[in-house]
Amino acid sequence: MIEETGPRTRSPDTTLSSVFEGSAEGIILLDAEDRVIEWSGGATRIYGHSREEALGRPLSMFDSEAATLALMGVAHRGGDLLSLFITPHRARGQDGRTLGMVKIVRNVTDERQRGHLELVDRELSLKNTLGALRRSHDELKTTQLQLIQSAKLESIGRLAASVAHEVKNPLAILLAGIQFLKKSLPDADPGVAETLDDLKEAVHRANGVIGGLLDFAASTELRLEPVNVEDMITASIQLVRHALQRRHMNLEREQRGELPTLPLDRPKIEQVMVNLMINAIDAMPDGGTLTVRSSLAQLTKPGDDVGYRRTDPFRVGETVALIEIEDTGPGIPPHVLGRIFDPSFTTKPPGKGTGLGLAVSKTIIGLHRGSIRIENRPEGGARATLMFRAGETIKESLHDQAPNPAGG
Repeated sequence: MIEETGPRTRSPDTTLSSVFEGSAEGIILLDAEDRVIEWSGGATRIYGHSREEALGRPLSMFDSEAATLALMGVAHRGGDLLSLFITPHRARGQDGRTLGMVKIVRNVTDERQRGHLELVDRELSLKNTLGALRRSHDELKTTQLQLIQSAKLESIGRLAASVAHEVKNPLAILLAGIQFLKKSLPDADPGVAETLDDLKEAVHRANGVIGGLLDFAASTELRLEPVNVEDMITASIQLVRHALQRRHMNLEREQRGELPTLPLDRPKIEQVMVNLMINAIDAMPDGGTLTVRSSLAQLTKPGDDVGYRRTDPFRVGETVALIEIEDTGPGIPPHVLGRIFDPSFTTKPPGKGTGLGLAVSKTIIGLHRGSIRIENRPEGGARATLMFRAGETIKESLHDQAPNPAGG
C-alpha cells in the first residue's frame, strides 16, 4: 500500500460546487432570455424554491412573487419577509451580445430590521433626553421665579417697614392734637366737633394701613413651634365669634380625622385664619353660614400646587393637613380671582380694607412651605383652603425651607 504524504487536493469543479452551495448569498446564472440555468443553495434559502423548481424558469417570476408577498406582509415559503439586494453581472460575447447574466442576491431583511430598531432606540433616547431637558428647564424657571418673587417681597417688606415707621410718628402727633382740641373745645360749634371726629377717624384709618404694612414687613420671618392645629383653629374662631353673633351668622365646625401636631408660627397662622374668616363674614352682609373644616388627605393626582417635580410645593403621594374656610355669600367675580393676592387690591369699600390682608396671608403660608387657594364653590359662596405637610418636624421644616413665598 502506498501512503499519500502530500495534501489532498480537490478538483476545481468540486471546490466551485462547494462554494456555490454554501454561500449565504443566492448565486443565480441566467441565459440570454433571463431563464435560470443554475441556482445555488443560497438562492433556495432566500426564495424558498428548490433548484429543480427554478431551473428553466424566468427569474422575474420569483422576484415578482417575493415582492408581492412582501407588500402583502406575508412571508414567503422560507418564513421571512423578503427585502432583497440584487447585484447583476452581465456576460457578453466577443460580438457584444449578452450571453447571460450572473445575479448575486442578498436578503437584507434582518439588516434593515436592525437598522430600524436602532433608529427607534435613538428616537426614544432623544425623546427622553428632550423630556428631561424640558423638565429641568421648567424646574429652573420655577425656582428662578420663586427667587425673584422672594427678593421682590423682601424689598417691598423693607420699604413698607421704613415708610410705616416714618408715617406712624406724625399720625400719633395728629391724633394727640385732635384729642387735645376736643378736650379744649367742649362747647365748640357742632360743625367743628364733626370735623374733629372725621379727622380722628381718618387718622385711625391711616394707622390701620400702617399696621398692615408693618404686618407685611414682619411676615418674612418665622418662629416655628409644635402646634396643636385643632386648638389653634378653636382659638381663631373665638376671635371672630363676636362678629358672627353681631351679624346673626351660623357657624359650622367640621373635623374629619385627627390632625397631627405641626411646626408652625402659631400667631402668624392665627392671623391668616382670622383674616380669612373676617373676609368670609364680610362677604355675607345679609347673614349666612361660616364653615371651618379640618381634615387629613393623601394627594393622589397633580393639580395647581401638586406635581411630581422637586420644585412643586407638594408632591403626589404626600399626606397633608387641610384647613378649609367656606362662606355662603355671592362668591368672587371671575375677573377678580386672579388678583386677590395682589398687594393693595381689595373689593371692599374705601376705608374698609387695605388690600394687604391676603397678600400677607399668602406670604406667611408660603414661608411655611404650605399652600393657600381661594376659589368659588359650585354650590355658591367661596372657599379658602390652607394646606400643610403632615408629620414634618421643625428641624425638617427649617432645613428644607425653600424660597416659596408665593404659597401656591
